[in-house]
Amino acid sequence: MFNYRLGIFGFLSTEDLVAPGNNGLKDQVLALKWVQNNIHNFGGNPNAVTIFGQSAGAASVSYLMQSPSAKGLFKAAIMDSGTSLCLWALDRRARRTAVTIGRNLFLNHSTSASLVNALKKVKYTKLQDIATVTSNLITLENPLAGLTFGPVIEPYHDGAFFFNKSEDLLRTGAFHRVPVLLGVNSNEAVAASGIPSILKLFFVKYDLNVELIAPADLTNDTSKRKEAAKEIRYHFLGNSTLVADDTMGLSKFISSDQFNRPIIRTALDMRKFVNVYFYEFSYEGFLGRKTEAVVPEPGAGVGHAGELGYLFTQPAIKDVPENDRLIQREMVKMWTNFVKYNNPTPIKTNLFQNVTWFPAVGFFDNMLYLDINLNMTMALNPFDEDMKFYHSIYQKYGTGSYDTY
Repeated sequence: MFNYRLGIFGFLSTEDLVAPGNNGLKDQVLALKWVQNNIHNFGGNPNAVTIFGQSAGAASVSYLMQSPSAKGLFKAAIMDSGTSLCLWALDRRARRTAVTIGRNLFLNHSTSASLVNALKKVKYTKLQDIATVTSNLITLENPLAGLTFGPVIEPYHDGAFFFNKSEDLLRTGAFHRVPVLLGVNSNEAVAASGIPSILKLFFVKYDLNVELIAPADLTNDTSKRKEAAKEIRYHFLGNSTLVADDTMGLSKFISSDQFNRPIIRTALDMRKFVNVYFYEFSYEGFLGRKTEAVVPEPGAGVGHAGELGYLFTQPAIKDVPENDRLIQREMVKMWTNFVKYNNPTPIKTNLFQNVTWFPAVGFFDNMLYLDINLNMTMALNPFDEDMKFYHSIYQKYGTGSYDTY
């Protein structure tokens, strides 16, 4: 585990060479270089480094796989619930955020250089406070379009971390070709199914401006965005009067839009070049509820971070059910097998119910994956209906070249 700069200090960008951005990701590269130079002092092998991240950390892993500066720094990658194709993993409003922060600090500078020089003179605590409020307000305009202070596509220059469209790189194999373990939970946005009534007011903006529901970079054509958004709304929410009236439909939409669609697309792109082991974690258990932000109703699915309770032990938690202990042993063994052997199930064992986790092979958009539950099974095409639906939306309304997906 390593630290890196966050917020304005890690991801300020003026979208030009003055402040190209991605400093936090460049910190990660430096950390990996340190590991290469020092891992032998701890009994490690510099040629056997696996990088692992969850959520934003998983998106970082995905970006590291595409950055020229990270070449040769790792030999395998694990991504839980995130990749660079997730809408939230790319900052589309970086320059606007930087300029707005300047204005909120009464720094009205006409050039990037003068703005950045002025920001450097502001006390860091004040700068962080103003930046946090400003970025939150901009994000809240449409959280579905992505976060602020995140990775950006830099203009090309020496030392650039990332300077191409991620979907293009993944689709063409222009990434570091190492084995990948990748997956999602069964209902990443399950928290939306239990939102209190007062928070439902927030979603009225999507009733008033339906085009906000369409994926951020699907198309810039307003009429096409509206038509696409109407189809998406109906697919997930039917004829509900308001978006937030159907909270289970809303959670399914957010899960598909923000996680399933882009993460599965990543697997489909990458598997043409490397072994990709894809999973859906669907076990609804005691330990998972301890790591989720909101405890959903039984049967609603496993929310974001729900798998972490089974990968990292929590000694303070007592009276853990035996089924949870079993899932925990299975998960830890598969993840560590992947680190050791680049294969989560190198041999058949009773622990894995004699199931072999095969790579995500298949013809066209068909894909094998492991459903992780008490009865582990290999299955075909996770979230198939929704994926086919979104494929039709992109075929019908999309531009064909995407930053995210």
